[in-house]
Amino acid sequence: MRNTTNDKTLQTNYIKRYRFLMKEYMLVKEKKHPRFKFVSDFYKFHNTNRQTFLKYYNRFSQSNSELNLLPQRRGPKWRSRTPLPYVENKVVELRQRGLSR
Repeated sequence: MRNTTNDKTLQTNYIKRYRFLMKEYMLVKEKKHPRFKFVSDFYKFHNTNRQTFLKYYNRFSQSNSELNLLPQRRGPKWRSRTPLPYVENKVVELRQRGLSR
């Protein structure tokens, strides 16, 4: 069986796709693209979401690092949101007194 733990195929595909889309986007913005007159046509043709594309585009334009073309972590893990024990005890105490809202 093939070892795929170090496979970089997804990363290279993301980078290639967004590099291509950014070149096309710049041509549309400069009004030099042969096919697209408006950016909305560009988004519809490539089946991309405007907000997602601009997120990656702005991230890349600020740093010029191709690693920013990859999806990043979304936020903290669930363990970081556990309440402190004294806060939890205070909530239990207040709920026992009838303040359960």
